[in-house]
Amino acid sequence: MKKRILSLALAVLLLLCVVPFSTYASAAESSAYKQCYNAIVSGLKQCKSLIDIEKYGFTMEVIEPMYEEIRWNEPMLFHITGWFTAYHYVDTGKITELEPEYSMDAANYNVAVDFVNQEIEKILDSMPYGLPKIEQALYLHDYICANYEYDLSYTYYDIYNLLARKTAVCMGYALLYDELLSRIGIKNTSVYSPYDSINHIWNAIELDGVWYHVDTTWDDPTDDLFGRALHSYYLQCEYCSRSMHENCIFECDVRCTDERYESMTWRDSNYPFAFIDGSVYGLYDNEIYEVDLQTDSRRFVKSAFTDYWYATDGSYVGRYSGFGGYGDWVYYNTPTAIIGYNPKTGEEKNIYTAPYGRILGLYVSGNNIYLYLSETGYYDDGIAYRIELDLVEKPVGGDANGDGKLDTFDYIYVKRAYFGTLVISDSDRVRADVNKDGELNQFDYVLVKRAYLGTYTFR
Repeated sequence: MKKRILSLALAVLLLLCVVPFSTYASAAESSAYKQCYNAIVSGLKQCKSLIDIEKYGFTMEVIEPMYEEIRWNEPMLFHITGWFTAYHYVDTGKITELEPEYSMDAANYNVAVDFVNQEIEKILDSMPYGLPKIEQALYLHDYICANYEYDLSYTYYDIYNLLARKTAVCMGYALLYDELLSRIGIKNTSVYSPYDSINHIWNAIELDGVWYHVDTTWDDPTDDLFGRALHSYYLQCEYCSRSMHENCIFECDVRCTDERYESMTWRDSNYPFAFIDGSVYGLYDNEIYEVDLQTDSRRFVKSAFTDYWYATDGSYVGRYSGFGGYGDWVYYNTPTAIIGYNPKTGEEKNIYTAPYGRILGLYVSGNNIYLYLSETGYYDDGIAYRIELDLVEKPVGGDANGDGKLDTFDYIYVKRAYFGTLVISDSDRVRADVNKDGELNQFDYVLVKRAYLGTYTFR
């Protein structure tokens, strides 16, 4: 029987065109469907030019939504574009082979897979040890909201670009959350709203046998304020989720009917939560609380001085504050400083003073604080900087190169950076500015040299 070629373009980026699941629901329950699905996934991972699926006997009515399902539920297949060519029998319409279109060749794909795995491990390694599942899911939700930005150009839609470029549309957000949760054993699936509804994708996750909706994209709304993480769409039931998603039509293969978290006051926090020594801390406006996510009880910890900031047209936008945790400390910022606070001991310290302008927010990522500094106090002219928290908590006076000791190499390091013969990172520049005057100049390397020779002591 003669074969012919059929080209098919599937939806890409944010523009999701959902094929009704009813057209292949019966096939999707069969063992042949699962075998065919796995065969296609295996072929895609190997970057095969042709994938043989003849023995499964499916027509395009099944293969088309199956291929789209693969794109939605296999985050590591970020190298497929959504286009493929299908070869089929003319008389029966049964597909024999698929010829996928890839965005990168096998060699580059394998390099990209290694990069994605490394980045995912960094994220998971940054999560405090021993958190219960609800806190693990919250930590990863907050991490995504704080560390990445929605792609308003609608160009990037997979986890590779989200991790590499720090931006993607909702599909990238949902796929990264999917992969992170899967690697720590939290079951999840995708929720799709079709193009003729709100054209959106998010996640449903299982905690203690109960399913909930979670939307990391809409909890990181545009315009993306530095370090913000909302919680309006974390652990929703499907009725509330549908209502808050503009009463949209959506497809989800699990039911999410539990409403226990709908009225929790921790939803009011616009900042990532901090997980310190078995406790959860949150910033609500200008007050820090210890929070119990299950019972919604909270205990006042301390006031955190913050201030308002405004858009260039004078309208109110938000507060200066950011919030996060690392080790035994929580961190937040005032308009001019970053404050560290140990909620167990009550110790407080100023770890950074702005050399100019205003600090418009921060977030904590692993052992780094990222802060947003603006000369005018307006958001549109700010610059992001990085501070390494390990060096803040265990300072060695004059250790400009960050090797944990003060020696002649620190003096040389600062001198070369000052004269422009060595390019150093923003965090190293902050560390090398030992007199904290906001400039890297001759005074800094003179002080480092004097400290090394023993004629000067850093406080």
